[in-house]
Amino acid sequence: MRPTEVLPHAAIRTAFQPIVDLRDRSVYAYEALARGPEGEPASWVFAGSRDNEELGRLDHSIRVTAMRTARRLSMKARLSVNLFAQTEGCPSASIERTLEDAGVQDFPYEQLIFEITESAEVWRPSRLNDFIATHREYGFKTAIDDFGVGHAGLKLLSCFRPDIIKLDMQFTRHAPHDPRGRTLIRNMLAMATELGCEVIAEGVETQEESDILSDLGIVRQQGFLFSVPVMDSLPLVHWPTAFTAPGTPAPGRWGTSV
Repeated sequence: MRPTEVLPHAAIRTAFQPIVDLRDRSVYAYEALARGPEGEPASWVFAGSRDNEELGRLDHSIRVTAMRTARRLSMKARLSVNLFAQTEGCPSASIERTLEDAGVQDFPYEQLIFEITESAEVWRPSRLNDFIATHREYGFKTAIDDFGVGHAGLKLLSCFRPDIIKLDMQFTRHAPHDPRGRTLIRNMLAMATELGCEVIAEGVETQEESDILSDLGIVRQQGFLFSVPVMDSLPLVHWPTAFTAPGTPAPGRWGTSV
């Protein structure tokens, strides 16, 4: 059953999925994923919201719940939370409110990563400039989520420089078998490097995908290969049995020229 009204704050729960760094087998961050009281997905959580004001209140409650849960679990890695452009009238006001809540929850705001989904409504330049100023003032990191499949990615990059680009799982899925896909990944990685952005690959489900992404130079990865999202606790990470350093083809696999 889908909710017919905005969920109360107490009904929201958080699932965490790790973002790993294969170079030292560490957890770089955990992405916080909104869940309903019985584990319903984020789409169910948002289904009862009727307008931007309700969406904004719910979006804020989701971030507060994520910080409270992360603090209770003594999270040491970064916490990656979503910031939906269409739910907030003023980015800096939203962020400042979140940072106030971080103080209340005793969560170190410098551990926060704000993810802006590429598929969201593109912010006006004035709002982006507002966001940039707040980002620089507080020093937290920003990321563009689902990069490469929506209409907004390059436009967002032209307006501000995020710290992180999260490469959409479509590229992850095609990487092992599509030379053109690998060419696109290399070019996006080169662009990100030149702009001073880190790259994280999303949706990594197989050892094969992880190996080719690592060979291409993307060593921060997220996906079911390492862990499914886990409700209200920090998941144990499954580490691949082998890791190929960037630029060194794995035996019997792909060279960097394909």
